[in-house]
Amino acid sequence: MRFSSFPAYALFIAVIVICAWFWHKATYGVLTYALDDAYIHLAIGKNLAEHSVWGVTRYEFSSASSSPLWTLLLATLYHITGSWYIYTPLILTIFSAFGIIFMFQKILRHENMTQRRAATALGILIFCVPLFPLIAGGMENILFAFFVMCTIYVVLIKKEYMPYAIFIFAFCMTATRYEGAFVTAALSIPLLYKKKWKTLSLILLATCIPILAFGLYFYSQGGYFFPNSVLIKGNINGGIIGIARGIGYSMKVMIQNYSPFPALLLFLCGLLYTQFTHKNPRFSLTCTTVITFVLHLGFAQFGWVYRYEAYLVLMSITTITLSRDTVSIVLSSNKYSRYVYFLLIACIIGGTIIRSIDGYLLPLRSARDIYLQQIQMARFIKQYFPQSHVIMNDIGAACYYTDIHCVDAYGLATIDIARAKKARIYTPFFLEEYCKKNNGEIALVYDDWLRSGYMYGKKVPGGIPHSWKHIGTFVLGHNDCAIGGDKVSCYAIKPEYADTLRHSLQTFAKTMKFGTQSYISINSMSSQ
Repeated sequence: MRFSSFPAYALFIAVIVICAWFWHKATYGVLTYALDDAYIHLAIGKNLAEHSVWGVTRYEFSSASSSPLWTLLLATLYHITGSWYIYTPLILTIFSAFGIIFMFQKILRHENMTQRRAATALGILIFCVPLFPLIAGGMENILFAFFVMCTIYVVLIKKEYMPYAIFIFAFCMTATRYEGAFVTAALSIPLLYKKKWKTLSLILLATCIPILAFGLYFYSQGGYFFPNSVLIKGNINGGIIGIARGIGYSMKVMIQNYSPFPALLLFLCGLLYTQFTHKNPRFSLTCTTVITFVLHLGFAQFGWVYRYEAYLVLMSITTITLSRDTVSIVLSSNKYSRYVYFLLIACIIGGTIIRSIDGYLLPLRSARDIYLQQIQMARFIKQYFPQSHVIMNDIGAACYYTDIHCVDAYGLATIDIARAKKARIYTPFFLEEYCKKNNGEIALVYDDWLRSGYMYGKKVPGGIPHSWKHIGTFVLGHNDCAIGGDKVSCYAIKPEYADTLRHSLQTFAKTMKFGTQSYISINSMSSQ
């Protein structure tokens, strides 16, 4: 059955226009992404295009991106877009969002979905993934979700064997984000069961090529095989016990935050069991979704403006929409089972409503705070310390807008910091000596991030070096801070820079016209 595409596109365009107006207002009319990580990718793309250096600065290689394809796209478009380069992530994410809607409609048409059901499913997709926050984040997650949809369509839904499409989509999926390997691993189970050897071989090959190619390149440049962001934020070296703990911890946090995902996973497991016992053809899709869900729980993260799990939400919506006959079966089962399923559905609906509302509000607050904090720090550095050796632990905007020598105390862009965290020698003394060795002059850091951190999913030691002189603080004055912290401390690493940093902060503070929203607090001379 054919249905009109116009309502879905009209609804999404209306959502974009309305949210863009609030976004523009929240950031004082300056395009500001809701995630500082977006500027990390922009910086690497710029340096790759201008200096042939894969790094957040032009001076050295840094493995700070877990999305090689996204970075290559930005670098490719750098010279084309010119002074409009800052808009490149916005354009790419909008096109990706329309691509997701297009692919979802294609799947619904393949299933002969009625106009009413299709409109309902598309509305749920737009608001519950949610799409606009992924656009505001300016990150690759929405492009990754698009390639996941394409891969599932050509592997599990499209009846014709399409080897070139299977290879291209699976390759792009994994090259966009390493979580693509979760989808491939999950797809392998039903493909093995159905003995589809050619398709299985293709997606395994397409998944391994980008991981091996970029891993060998990173290793040849002195980095780890995997990007630092995967090692620091992920849980890939915890063993079976570590993975089980990761799943348990993720579920605990989600339950505490009224997340719909625990109930959603249990509901999908119920669908999977019913489809298996009834030999339902949608078993392969549900199996893929459930296994991907579990792998993500064990190895990856949820949250950060709802971007990490967006593809799981998209897969779940697709699975439930195409499994409507199974849903009818489980809801007509025995009385006690029916009560359990209705309870799960209530939890899913309630949690999804909370998540969706916050999903549209959080990026606006986050973009506001990025502008009031990160962008102002970048302005400060560019004006007073344009090519200095600066220690930071949230590096995106500063590295993109300036030409500093950056030491990333978090470890995403500085391999020696990542190695120190891995070896559990990341102490205040190590950081102090490392900054001296690398000619560190000033530091603009979140103190809490310095005091503790994670590597391979395990907590590592940390702290603030005693020799650093605290001169002042960038302060966000509101109570709903949506980024890494409401205070960024400014330290003089070299004693001779204390007066220079103090004077620079005092001068720059006069240019900040945000009142109590964002200001600089400067320590008195007697307090040092």
